[in-house]
Amino acid sequence: MTLPPVHPVPRPSSTGELCARHPRVSRTQLTSRGAGEGAWGCVSSLGVPLLSVVVPAYGVQAYIRAAIDSVLTQDFTDVEVVAVDDCSPDISGAILDEIAASDDRVRVIHLEQNAGLGGARNAGVAAATGDYILFLDGDDTLSPGSLTAIADRLAVGEFPKLLIYNYARVWWDGRTAVSWADEVLAALSPSVFVPRDHLRLFNLLPIACNKVYRRDFLQQLGADFPPGYYEDIHFTYTVLLSAETAVSLNRVVLLYRQRRGGSILGSGSPRHFDIFGRYDEVFDELDRRDVDLATRKHIYDIMVNHYVTILRHNDRVPKAMRPDFYEQARASVRRHARDWSAVAKQNKASNIRARIFLERSYASFRVYDRVDQWRQPVRRGIGRWGASTTRRCACCPSTTTSCSSPSTGGAVTAAIPVPSSNGCTMWHRTCRVCG
Repeated sequence: MTLPPVHPVPRPSSTGELCARHPRVSRTQLTSRGAGEGAWGCVSSLGVPLLSVVVPAYGVQAYIRAAIDSVLTQDFTDVEVVAVDDCSPDISGAILDEIAASDDRVRVIHLEQNAGLGGARNAGVAAATGDYILFLDGDDTLSPGSLTAIADRLAVGEFPKLLIYNYARVWWDGRTAVSWADEVLAALSPSVFVPRDHLRLFNLLPIACNKVYRRDFLQQLGADFPPGYYEDIHFTYTVLLSAETAVSLNRVVLLYRQRRGGSILGSGSPRHFDIFGRYDEVFDELDRRDVDLATRKHIYDIMVNHYVTILRHNDRVPKAMRPDFYEQARASVRRHARDWSAVAKQNKASNIRARIFLERSYASFRVYDRVDQWRQPVRRGIGRWGASTTRRCACCPSTTTSCSSPSTGGAVTAAIPVPSSNGCTMWHRTCRVCG
């Protein structure tokens, strides 16, 4: 994948005093897009935006305008949108052209053949010119104020290679659920860190849309998205293993739309077999980097549990193909197994599942899985009974919400954005009993 030339970051402008909140440009270069002194409305003297938002579009005519508008209506304007019409059969491409005609921050690429989500992202990255790249699928949106928060965090972190943020699932009926990633991000250092030193980051959903990537980092890495399903797996783990500098933003940036008909990965298709090749690519990467045994075991457990998750969803692999899927999963688990006895801290549940894959038939797995799915809610209910659950706000640690009600076991669920007592309007988790 060939990328356009990358300007090093941070880079001051050649003229004028530096903007107080934007080290890349001078105060004299603030645009007329409503930006005052010290505000994020800067445009580089070289015409290079800080952020490039890559938006693939295929069959999303009902959502694509909201996706693009969620970028263009932000209070941050030093951004370009690279929209990729992946030979969409609907009018998504025409909608993108209409938006681009009214806002010069939007560029549209029309692919002559359908390349899939991974190929469309690759095309967008190749055309992007910003110092940083983030991905936004055509049916998702960004929460208000997110780009300003990202830009500020990048500046505070001295422009690292990677920024990781949180997301929330948003259903068609108005329900929302903030990802449990807030717990992981809250535990990270407030300063710059190395992702591979924090293995819990690998447990987060392996998606490309919860991160911001420095473009020269992707260029040097040569990472791109493969064709087929599960295109994010190898890309995500390669990035986490490779980034030497990263910062976290414990804030909901991505609003991850859950469609009534479900996502591609939730649909029944033989293309779910693509996952075995994706994990082969991951372990090839681990071999090339001579990754330590503990990290390898951690990713091995993630792989085993991922296979179990797919088999548990009856709507993913067609029923007639599930025994074959199980056999290929067995082969994959066997192929990547090692002598793990030297790893001090191990996940017992993952070890049991791995042994079943290695030693038992598909019929035995189904019996185990029924028992395991029955036991999980029972164990969780016992563990939560009478327990107090506390969540901390991402931006104001003094603000907490908790509940000790035995009727919910202290359960805390995500709700709509609510202001805290000190006026913070970040996404807080709110107890469904206490409100």
